[in-house]
Amino acid sequence: MMEGGLSHAAMEALRQAAAEGLILDRSARSATGYKGVKQYGRRFDAALLGPGVDASYLGVFGTAEEAALAIARKKAAGPALGAA
Repeated sequence: MMEGGLSHAAMEALRQAAAEGLILDRSARSATGYKGVKQYGRRFDAALLGPGVDASYLGVFGTAEEAALAIARKKAAGPALGAA
């Protein structure tokens, strides 16, 4: 069911982000509304890229919010163990 234009899965991702104290990185330039999130058909890819960041492809998700949550979690986790 859609609530305020968002699917249940999108609303749940927003609730989880809030519960974990994470901020989903918004982007006015991205068609999805989130940095690092690209839409392909009805699915959303999440990738963490940028200066000072180990490039990470995080997977395919059903909503932009779920993809943005994966990125926020990866950022919060910090650098991978054993990274130089």
